[in-house]
Amino acid sequence: MRFLAAAVAVAAVQAIAGPRAPFEADVFNCVVPADAAESAVFSPLSFEIDCAVFGRCSEPLARAKFADAMGVLNGFEGLFGSMLEQYAAGLVTNHFSFLSARAFCLHDLSSAKPDARQVLQNVYGAETCAAFPKAGPESWFRARLDGEMEDFELPAETISGNVYGYLDLVSARWSWDEPFPSSDSRGMAFAALDGSRKSVRAICDIRRADVMAGRGFSALRLRMAGDSWFYALLPAEGVPLAELRREFSAARIVDGLLRAMESIVDPAVSHEPVAVAIPAMDISSSFDLDRAFSRLKLPMKGLDALGSNLSCRYMRQRMRFRLDECGLAERVAEKPAATKIKATDGTRTFALNRPFLFFIYHAPTDTIPVAGQFTGN
Repeated sequence: MRFLAAAVAVAAVQAIAGPRAPFEADVFNCVVPADAAESAVFSPLSFEIDCAVFGRCSEPLARAKFADAMGVLNGFEGLFGSMLEQYAAGLVTNHFSFLSARAFCLHDLSSAKPDARQVLQNVYGAETCAAFPKAGPESWFRARLDGEMEDFELPAETISGNVYGYLDLVSARWSWDEPFPSSDSRGMAFAALDGSRKSVRAICDIRRADVMAGRGFSALRLRMAGDSWFYALLPAEGVPLAELRREFSAARIVDGLLRAMESIVDPAVSHEPVAVAIPAMDISSSFDLDRAFSRLKLPMKGLDALGSNLSCRYMRQRMRFRLDECGLAERVAEKPAATKIKATDGTRTFALNRPFLFFIYHAPTDTIPVAGQFTGN
């Protein structure tokens, strides 16, 4: 991926990025089961890029289905190429690291059209590779992830004849707008989803936050680096996480959170110093993507750029997400006195000490690069 070279390209992305967040918010529920008991993480943004990749490989009528589902009116390359360049720039500034690698694994590369392969490489960082011998594609994936998935291996399913496999690997790490002081990190009792009580390491601080009291849940928003935001949705006591999961939809996320959190008149929303405690995370998950393709009625065949008779053998995303006190920024032991906020009798506490949902929202591109749940399991 090349870095964004012109401010005009940034403006173009922002001008047409409006439909991104609603599409991505709904995908999470398509892929991650509502009753999933384990901590899980998924990248709605990377899935949408996968859709763009498939759209680019499809014949014209199928490509139109992808464009309609995604709300892309002006072509895939202009939107997603510039978007990926913005995400690449985040690593240079130490604001965030969003490493991704995606590839079609084929039995015979001769059917893939060279011009299409070049577009996939140059715009989306996507490869078409021979599935065997597997050492080649495995090494490519590991290298693209910069050593953050050294245990990666190709799925055991055999790729032979007219079938393909598709893999999307993502590793994400975000910095806070202001690092959490490492001296304030501590053990926190966490009521896990399986009913057990566990001790988790929590990053803690008193800092300005946005808090919303909803029906059956409360929400927290904290500023992250690179004009990004961390959102956490905590079910009320006695409300199952699965019940809240069913409301994790475009309408709730876009209208109920992204817009509502900006309000200065809504009595349910406050903007004040809050004592926050957030579990440190290092979560890895793998999910099949064909369920979301089926729900969205997107074709998995007719990939003219690769060979129109190919059928899907597997289609998966594997993601790793890490959250700690500082992310890519320099670790801070103590906050400077000028920025330290002292607790008062009226200081609110927001402790994520039972299962909750979370996601990161990147405002410049109106995208959700990370979404997940933390259950203590």
